Amino acid sequence: MADLIRVTPKDYGALGDGVTDDTAAIKKAIAAVLQDKYRKTLFFTPGDYVFSEQLVLDNINVEGVGWNHSILTLKAPLAQGTPAILIKQCVYEYKTQFRGLRVRTGYTQPSQNGVAIKYGKGTDGIQLNGSMVMEDVMVRGFDSGIVFNGSQNTLMNVWVQQCYYGVYYRNDQGDNSMINCRILGNSFASIGCTRMRDTLISHCSLGTSPYGIYQEAFSATTGVGAPDFVLFDVMIKHVGFEGMGNGVIYSENWSVPSQAGIIDTTFEHVGFSWGPALRLANRPADYAIQVGFCKGINRYYPGAAPFSKGAKGIFYVHGNNAIWQGHFQLDDFTFGAGYNAGLFPEAQRAVTTNGAIGGAINATVIKKPGLPSSNRVAVQSYAELWLYLDKYVGIANSAQTIALPKNFRFSDNPVKWDITANSTGIPNSNINIASRDVITITPPSGATFNGLIKLEGFTGN
Repeated sequence: MADLIRVTPKDYGALGDGVTDDTAAIKKAIAAVLQDKYRKTLFFTPGDYVFSEQLVLDNINVEGVGWNHSILTLKAPLAQGTPAILIKQCVYEYKTQFRGLRVRTGYTQPSQNGVAIKYGKGTDGIQLNGSMVMEDVMVRGFDSGIVFNGSQNTLMNVWVQQCYYGVYYRNDQGDNSMINCRILGNSFASIGCTRMRDTLISHCSLGTSPYGIYQEAFSATTGVGAPDFVLFDVMIKHVGFEGMGNGVIYSENWSVPSQAGIIDTTFEHVGFSWGPALRLANRPADYAIQVGFCKGINRYYPGAAPFSKGAKGIFYVHGNNAIWQGHFQLDDFTFGAGYNAGLFPEAQRAVTTNGAIGGAINATVIKKPGLPSSNRVAVQSYAELWLYLDKYVGIANSAQTIALPKNFRFSDNPVKWDITANSTGIPNSNINIASRDVITITPPSGATFNGLIKLEGFTGN
C-alpha cells in the first residue's frame, strides 16, 4: 500500500548506498510530491543518497530520520556559485520544513594548511529564499554551508562545519533567526555577510574559526553588495565566540565613510576567547570588534568571559554617533573619529594617580544619558566624577594633575562643572578644571588627606 503522507526516493529506484548516483530517482520523488494535491512529505529513509545535480525544492516538506542516518552527498562540484540544494521562497503561512538530514560533499577537498579554503570548490550547500524552517540538520564541506537569500528563515539545532563560511547572509531581508545552532570549525568565518538586519541569534556557538561575523568588501564589479551597515537591529543572546583566531566581528569596509557599522544591536550573555592556533597570519587580529560608522543605541552585556583585547584593543569604531550602554570600560573603545561621549558603562573601573609624596587619588566616572537629538546622532551626556583620596600626600601648594579615564572629556569651554560634595578638607577653590582634558588638585599643606570629592556636569567629545 502506498504511503498516504510520504514519498520516498526509494519508491522511484534510489538505492541510498553511498555509491550509486540517485539524482534521477530523487528528482522523480520531488516531482511526485509537487503533483500531489495534498503535498506529501519528501521522506529520506536511512541511507546515503548520492546526487550530482542541483535539487530544487518548491514549497515541499523534506524529512529524514536524523543526520546520522539520512544523508545527501553531492558527488562533484556544481557551477560556480550554484547551491547544491535550492529552496525557493516558501508560502509564509505553511512555514515549510527541512529536517533530520545531513548534507555534505563527497569529493576530495584540499588541505587547509593554515589558510582559509573553500571546501566546496565553488559550490554552496543549501540556499534558503524565504519562510523556511530548518531543524536537526548537519551541513559540511561547502563554500557557504547555508545561504540566507531572503527573509523569515529559521535555523534550529543546525550544525555547520568545515565550510569557508558556515552561514552566509547574501541578500538579507530581515527576520532570519538562528536558535541553538553550532556553526563551528569553518575555515574563514562562522558567518559571512553583506549585511545582517532584524536578526536573532540565540543560544548558539559561533567559534573555532578565524572570524565570528565577517562583512565582505563592498564591490560594484563583483556584486558583493552596496555600501551598508554590518548589523542593524540584531539580537545576539547567549552566544559563544570561543576560539576566535582573528576577531568576533570584522568589516572589510571599516574605513568607508558613514558605512559598515553597528546599529541598534544588543549583545547579551556573550562569551569569548581568542584561539591563536586558528589565526590567519595574513589577516589582522587587532581588535575583537573592528567596524565602521555606528549609530543608534547599542547594548553590550557580556557573560563571564567578555570580549578581550587583541593586538591593539577590544572595540575599534571608526566613526561613532551611537550610544553604547552596558558592562564595559571607557578605555575598551578606540575611536577613529566621531562622538566618543556616547559611552555609558554601568561599572567603570577607577583610574589611579599616585600622590607626589604618598597615597593615591582614584578617579571614577558615572555617566548618564541625556536627551538625544531628533536624528539620534548626538547626546547631551551628563556625568559624575568621583575622586577618592586614599592617604593622599602631595606637595603643599603645588598643583597635581589627576589621571582621567580614556574617552572621557569635560564639556565644551567654558567648562561648567559643580563640586557637589567634598569631605577631604581640601578647599573647593584648590580643585581646578584647567581644560577639557585636565583637572588638578592643589593640596594646601603636606598633610595626609582622605575622603571623597564629587563633581557633576556635562561631557563632550
